Amino acid sequence: MFQSFANITRILAASALALAVAPAQAFEIDYSVHSSSYQVNGSETAAQLVSAFNASSPVVCDGMSLTGFTNISSNSLCGGGNSDLAFRIDLGFNLGESQDISFRAGMDWGRGGGVIADDNLVYLTTDDIWWSYNWSNSDVFTITDTFAAGSHEVSWIGFEGCCNGMSSLQFKVGSGEWMDLNATNFAEFESTIGPSVPVPPALLLMLPALVALRRFV
Repeated sequence: MFQSFANITRILAASALALAVAPAQAFEIDYSVHSSSYQVNGSETAAQLVSAFNASSPVVCDGMSLTGFTNISSNSLCGGGNSDLAFRIDLGFNLGESQDISFRAGMDWGRGGGVIADDNLVYLTTDDIWWSYNWSNSDVFTITDTFAAGSHEVSWIGFEGCCNGMSSLQFKVGSGEWMDLNATNFAEFESTIGPSVPVPPALLLMLPALVALRRFV
């Protein structure tokens, strides 16, 4: 019985300590594609843009994990054909300190789209966007924001009639050089520890007692 109780206290104490020091989510790109004939009308809020994407169907692929976003074609990655599509790219990252970051996008969004940064709509267009694989093209668009230390999410949501060309994303920090958006290039700007994950209050109160009990069992 005492041995069993000792094991329980060790597990609970270890769990509490692990939660207290768990790092925030690091760099991640999730890519989703639906079938859709939606046309952006220019009055959408962030929530409405997300709803328009979620309402489109059928789902071609959902939450496909990528380590970078350069010359990406949904047709080659998950099928779905070359017409009547909706795209969503979710970038998650965790900064060790506040940074001014710019993201530029080369997209094929024949029916418009938008960008949402930490739940705020920061870009919206009704235009037929096609970057023609040229970062100097006038259809390349850029967002710039100051991101505080901690976790963030930026989402690109767009709609395409035809013909689903390859898309790319780049970023730069401050006045630095543009770089392809991938885990390797972004690594130096991320926190290696990050903000701790909140520990449930009850478990936090139990932690000193659990640690003390380990000395006697």
